Amino acid sequence: KFSDERPSKIKDVLDEKRAQEELKLQNEALGSVDSYPFDPSFEGHGILMVAMETIHDKVPLCMGLGPEKNKVKLSPCFHEWVPEILAPGWESGAVITQETMMHNRWELGPCSSDGNLTRTDDGEMLVTPGTYSPTGPRCMLRQRDGPRRGRCFDIESDRLKPGGELQVYPCFRKWHQFISFGNGEESPKLSLQFSVPAYMLKRANMNNNMKEL
Repeated sequence: KFSDERPSKIKDVLDEKRAQEELKLQNEALGSVDSYPFDPSFEGHGILMVAMETIHDKVPLCMGLGPEKNKVKLSPCFHEWVPEILAPGWESGAVITQETMMHNRWELGPCSSDGNLTRTDDGEMLVTPGTYSPTGPRCMLRQRDGPRRGRCFDIESDRLKPGGELQVYPCFRKWHQFISFGNGEESPKLSLQFSVPAYMLKRANMNNNMKEL
């Protein structure tokens, strides 16, 4: 049930979502193959999040945990002996699991369905904005292997506040565990973006006003 006194946009979103689902069912009944939703599993192999500016360095860096337990940081993508045997253009294809550092491997998903994501031939993520989500789909990012397997990339918890160090934390499907990929308009291309809820911004503004007083 919805209050008529509140903005009706949420009802418009739900109506649009139902229409999309109905169209998908109709297409499936007619034998049409629907290319959406985007499958973020990459055939079950997971992904590496490589820092673009380090791809051609002697030691490429990936987003991972390093030796410091739950803290997310940039660390070498591969074991020490691997970079010197990497083929040109390695970043655009698959890598051998045994050559990568355990805490650098991630699983992407589940993702929201408004908009689309496509992996380009050069290994970048192409974002198509949705009807109601200008940043495209929002996804969870989980550790794939090791003692922290299944924990989510997180910017806030009972031990961490916005603006502090990033971490992995048990997954609760809350706003601070969903990311979107920069499309060059809403945020820098290929960056990771969090959408901060309005109540968080309001609370931050209230705290700033209290400090000024």
